[in-house]
Amino acid sequence: MYKIRYSDDSEFMGGDRNDSKWNEMPEKPIASLQYSFADVNISMKGFEQYNHLIEHLVVLNNYSRKIHNKVHRVSKVILMGKWKNRVYEVIFDFDKKNVYQQVEIFGKEYIDKDISTFGQHIRVGQATTGWKKGAFDPNIHPKIKRG
Repeated sequence: MYKIRYSDDSEFMGGDRNDSKWNEMPEKPIASLQYSFADVNISMKGFEQYNHLIEHLVVLNNYSRKIHNKVHRVSKVILMGKWKNRVYEVIFDFDKKNVYQQVEIFGKEYIDKDISTFGQHIRVGQATTGWKKGAFDPNIHPKIKRG
C-alpha cells in the first residue's frame, strides 16, 4: 500500500487498508512517502510531518431497535503532509471513486466536519495522533506528485 524512505536511505513497507502498520514504523525522519492504490500512485516529500488516516464506516442494520449484521468498510484513505501551519491532504474517496487534494490549517484538519449518513449526524475529531517527523528542509518547497 505504501513505502516510506527515511533520510538514512532505509525503507519501511506499509500494510493494507485493514492493517496499515502506520504506527509500527520506526521513529526516524521521513524523506519521502509513496502510496499506491489501484491505478493511482502518489509521492510526497519535503514535509515537516506526515500522517495517514483510514476512515471506516460502520453501517448498522437497525430493525426493531436491535442491531443486526454490523458492516465495516473503508470509505476514505487520507494522506497528510504538514508544512508551515498548513496540512496538504490527498484523499482517496472510495464512495465517490475519486482522488483529490485539499489544504487545511494545521489543527483544523479533519475536525468539525459533520457527516450525514442515513439521517444520522456524526462529528469527527482532529487527527491528533499518528504524526511522523519528516526530513524537513526549510529552503525546499514540499512536493506532491501523482503518477
